[in-house]
Amino acid sequence: MPVNILLVSNSADERQKIIEALSEFNLLTASSEEEVKQVFEEHEDIYLMLLDVDTSAFDGTKLLRFLKSDEKHKYLRTIVLSDCDQRGKAVEDLTLGIVDCKQKPLNFEFLRAKVRIQAEMIKCQETIRKQAQDQTMILETIFEQVPIGIGISLDEDSDLGGANKLFSYNPEFVRICERSKEELMNIGWNAITHPEDLAEETELFLSLMRGEINRYSLDKRIMIPDGSFKWVHIISVPLHFSETDGFHYAALMQDIDKEKRTYDMLMESERSKSVLLSNLQGMAYRCKYDRDWTMEFVSSGCGSLCGCRSESLLNNKEFSYNELIAPEYRERIWRDWEKALAAKKRFHHEYEIIDANGARKWVMEMGEGVFNEDGTVEALEGIIFDISDRKAMENKLR
Repeated sequence: MPVNILLVSNSADERQKIIEALSEFNLLTASSEEEVKQVFEEHEDIYLMLLDVDTSAFDGTKLLRFLKSDEKHKYLRTIVLSDCDQRGKAVEDLTLGIVDCKQKPLNFEFLRAKVRIQAEMIKCQETIRKQAQDQTMILETIFEQVPIGIGISLDEDSDLGGANKLFSYNPEFVRICERSKEELMNIGWNAITHPEDLAEETELFLSLMRGEINRYSLDKRIMIPDGSFKWVHIISVPLHFSETDGFHYAALMQDIDKEKRTYDMLMESERSKSVLLSNLQGMAYRCKYDRDWTMEFVSSGCGSLCGCRSESLLNNKEFSYNELIAPEYRERIWRDWEKALAAKKRFHHEYEIIDANGARKWVMEMGEGVFNEDGTVEALEGIIFDISDRKAMENKLR
């Protein structure tokens, strides 16, 4: 069953990147509150929404309240996309159907894994609802074969504490935890949860028990028998059995250890790169291969080198980098870049610029081309240093 997913963002660039990353899914798009309402009128089978809240075009919380006020959208799940960490509002937002929050810049592999989890959940729920007459066979098949760990508590006094003899685990849950069903039932949920994650989940679980929220999801660490841990994504929902008292719930688990560790490594790499660039005595850049040298990225060293804010150069907002190059060097630099790219060699050149404040400076540029698979130039990347002091010293020594 294809799952319709609605992507809501007023950033065309962000929408395109997400569409490409989630190409395996049936993605609908909207960029305004009016378009969102229109899409829901035209499609009644939308159960997952990716909502970019970093916009002044509409109020994301207000939009969710409007949708959840309609009985048709009570099963709508929402993944929030934001520049800032939204997890602190988890309990409040879960009442609006928010099941996850992804912080920008987005790790698209990680986002894809999260969407797959929600899509699998939606598929399971819809399959169960539409084929209720054969639910026993379907439930058993899903429970045993679905590639998501499922644990169901049948104990009337369910909690996260000790042993739970009435907890049922499917094969995938057992595989992820690397423990037998008997061991899982004997040691309980707390024992396999990393101590640093226990308080957060306990708070969410108690809110679930009190009926304050209808589900919760989080990334947590579970302890493996050898003393190590792995990252998993958990979704917990209450279960209501007819003629049965007590609190029952299901916990769905997916192994995201590889994606999480890759993401953490990427973030650490980005942090290290940011520290390096901020301390660099020059300007790192990425630009288009055009006559303006249209800048797509410049480091913070732009201020001291070019005498302007980075934003002034990006996409030629106020002026292009070519306008800063002293006129007598422009054609020579273009020809030297042509030669370097044709030979797929590194570019190295010393020339003069006239910064935004009118100061003339000697600079040294080192860069290289970034090529597509077909060999065409996608962009240029490199670094530009201020060598005015060196040039002044050379002139004195002549």
